[in-house]
Amino acid sequence: MNTRRVPANEEQRIRSLQSLALLDTDAEQEFDALVKPAALVCGSPISPISLVDTNRQWFKANVGLPRVSETPRRV
Repeated sequence: MNTRRVPANEEQRIRSLQSLALLDTDAEQEFDALVKPAALVCGSPISPISLVDTNRQWFKANVGLPRVSETPRRV
């Protein structure tokens, strides 16, 4: 079982995240341009930019996880 702790500033963090208005938006070339070279430089098959919401981890950019746009936060 995963027993990760919730940060002490969780409510503030979630409000800040929501204020960005990025969740569930379309892919953008600028974000994709960051994850592609990161995967190459690190020699990693996976390179996402993920935003951790209340119950999920949502991917704004994603290399290596085709057709995956989010995972449960616990993952």
